[in-house]
Amino acid sequence: MNIYKNLSKKLNYDFNDLSLLENACAHKSSNENDNERLEFLGDAVLGCVISHYLFKKHPMSDEGMLSLMKSHLVSKKSLAIIASELHLGEYIQFNHHQAHRSPAVLANSLEAIFGAIFIDSDLPSAEKVILFLYQDIIENMNPGLLKNPKNILQEKLQKDGHKIPEYELKTTTGHQHKLIFIAECILTQHKLVTEGKGSSKKAAEEDAASEMLRLLDQLDNE
Repeated sequence: MNIYKNLSKKLNYDFNDLSLLENACAHKSSNENDNERLEFLGDAVLGCVISHYLFKKHPMSDEGMLSLMKSHLVSKKSLAIIASELHLGEYIQFNHHQAHRSPAVLANSLEAIFGAIFIDSDLPSAEKVILFLYQDIIENMNPGLLKNPKNILQEKLQKDGHKIPEYELKTTTGHQHKLIFIAECILTQHKLVTEGKGSSKKAAEEDAASEMLRLLDQLDNE
C-alpha cells in the first residue's frame, strides 16, 4: 500500500480511501476486482473536464475546432505520455504471467485513476488533478497544427486498407437562427456508427468523426 501513497503524491492528490487507487492500478489480468469499471467512469470524467476547460479557454472556437482539440487531448497517445511521466507502469498489478505495460494499458490505467479520484471525492477534485497533469500537453498544443478529425479518420482507414467513412445528416433541431445539426459517421465495413452534433453540417460530421476515432482507438486496445 505504501507504493500507492507515493503515486498519490505524484498525482498531487490525497486519497481518503487509498484502496481505490490500488484498484485503479489493477489490470484485468490481475484478479476479479480489476480497473475496467473505473476506466469506464474515468473516460467520462476526463471528457467532461477537458470539454469544460476548452469551452472556457477558447471562447472563439467553433464546435469543430473544440472537438479536434478535445480528441487530441483525450487520445490514448496523450494519456500514455502522462502515464509514462508518472512511471505508472511501476504501479500496475498484473497476473504473474502478464508483463505487458503497453501505452494502451498505461492510458487505460490513468483513466481508471481519474475515475477513482471522482469516486473518492468529487468532480472539482478530479478536474484539479487532470488539469495539473495535462499542463504541459495543453501548453504545447498548437490548434493550428491539428488535423481535421475527418481527415485523420480517412487516412487511418485508407492506411489499413478499409473503405472511407460515409456521413449522413440525420436531423436538425432548435430555432432557425440557432440550429443544431446531428450527423452520423458510418463505417459499413466495420458495422460501426457514431453520432455527432454541431452548429453546422460540417461541425456535426467532424464531431461524429472524432467519436469514431475514439471508438476505433478503444477497440484497437481491447
